[in-house]
Amino acid sequence: VWGAGRQAEKAGADLVVFPENSYPSWYGEIEDGLTNLECARAYQNQVTFPGYPPREKPTDEMGSIIKQNIKDGDEHTQSMARMLAQPILLGTAFWSIRLSGAKFTNASVMITAGKGRTARYDKVHLVPFGEYVPFGGHIPFIKYLVPYPEGFNYNSDYGTELITLHEGKLHLAPLICFEDTIPDLTRQYMIQATPDRPVEILVNQSNDGWFNNSIEAWYHLSAAIFRCVEARRPMIRSSNTGLSNLVNSLGEVERTFESDGKTQGVDGVMIVDVRLDDRAPPYILLGDILPLLAWLMMGTCLVLSLVRQIRLIRSSAGLTANR
Repeated sequence: VWGAGRQAEKAGADLVVFPENSYPSWYGEIEDGLTNLECARAYQNQVTFPGYPPREKPTDEMGSIIKQNIKDGDEHTQSMARMLAQPILLGTAFWSIRLSGAKFTNASVMITAGKGRTARYDKVHLVPFGEYVPFGGHIPFIKYLVPYPEGFNYNSDYGTELITLHEGKLHLAPLICFEDTIPDLTRQYMIQATPDRPVEILVNQSNDGWFNNSIEAWYHLSAAIFRCVEARRPMIRSSNTGLSNLVNSLGEVERTFESDGKTQGVDGVMIVDVRLDDRAPPYILLGDILPLLAWLMMGTCLVLSLVRQIRLIRSSAGLTANR
């Protein structure tokens, strides 16, 4: 972090972007006035669902530890922002613990020195079996089909709305992990943008370590390029093991982080200058009308071709009979 701070300060950076889930400790918020026992109960209700063995019984001590962990995480991240002297876009697992229950989300959080957490986006589109177990709370035997140990109840909650992040002159649309492969998410960001809350830069925070430095990371980048072209917006991609890139609004990869000749399985800091683009491309205005029209034309041509072939066959059969 010190190295990132020195380089960012020297370059006059406006923002430091960390990868998805890069913060390894507890982070989140707890409703004011929640007792230790209520905090522990809310926590346990989130991580346990039918068909899985319950964790240890909620206690005052457990709630006290959870509260202290959340407090330490908040103080630590604010000290990071002060140390870097720049706003931070942090990728983290976010706990929101309230009397009504707890939520555990994959989040992108804006943190600014002196102001703390100023904005947060909770991932809307979760990856099945990676971030949640489909029907895990209703079909118990599914637990035997996933690679998690007995009692490990990993079941993330999902966000309910697309939230842009704004800090000073920064106007960002966060896309976490594989959300940059979904065209409509980016389009919805652009549609809901307003003059005072525009979308100027797409930011993808990823954990591509699952790919084990294979070609799949390049496929992920290829999908992200289409989002830039469709929205006519540049994208900053920050991945914990690579690929980390700057893609411009034309879909051109301007920068890729590289260390010792490698673009994956590496760590370090990449400083980029982002060129903004304020054009409104056809896809944002028309959505999927063009590909739907293309499918309609293909279907029409297929039907016409089939009709023509049937007529030719009947005509040929008639000629044969007349002979």
